[in-house]
Amino acid sequence: MLLPFSVFAQTTHTVQVVGTPGGVTPAYVPANITIDLGDQIEWICNQGSHNVYAELDSFPNNPAPFNSAPTAQTSPWTYDFTFTVAGFYNYGCNGGSIQFPHWTTQQGTVTVLDPSGIAEVEGWGRVSVFPMPANGVLYVETGNRNISRCELLSADGRVMKTQIGNGSTMTIPVAELTAGAYLVRITDSDDQVLVRHFVKE
Repeated sequence: MLLPFSVFAQTTHTVQVVGTPGGVTPAYVPANITIDLGDQIEWICNQGSHNVYAELDSFPNNPAPFNSAPTAQTSPWTYDFTFTVAGFYNYGCNGGSIQFPHWTTQQGTVTVLDPSGIAEVEGWGRVSVFPMPANGVLYVETGNRNISRCELLSADGRVMKTQIGNGSTMTIPVAELTAGAYLVRITDSDDQVLVRHFVKE
């Protein structure tokens, strides 16, 4: 269940979309960004022909899809998107040519953090990831869903640890992790995936 935007203190973050004219390698600057739930990102393109593409046909593990246009569009343009679902997002530009596809260098990630470890998630029911922040162990409870595995991801999407489950609760040791923001990717017995954030102190 999505909460209305008004409950979030929204911040707008800017990402520059650059490349092509003058020999500049196509890229997003910054390429990797971490924001809070309810924040907005504005992509600004002032050179070349690009887009922001994060649809599920290319990135099936994204918590929600978005795109500035189905294919690359000529600059100048701006595009903004407000993130109302926490998790880890990949996106890229599908412009360029067969010889020089932008996709090879122009990719980005967005990590959306939810300050609360408990949420009602449509199709999952009440999901709890706590304590927040975690120290020695992290607890995951999914109510009416059986967990098949949990993967701990770094903020840039690298898998740090995988634990197999059998039931609706899981206890995951996290003492060996360095302090910082992480994601836990929960897969249930029907192969449905949910990503939640947590903080290791």
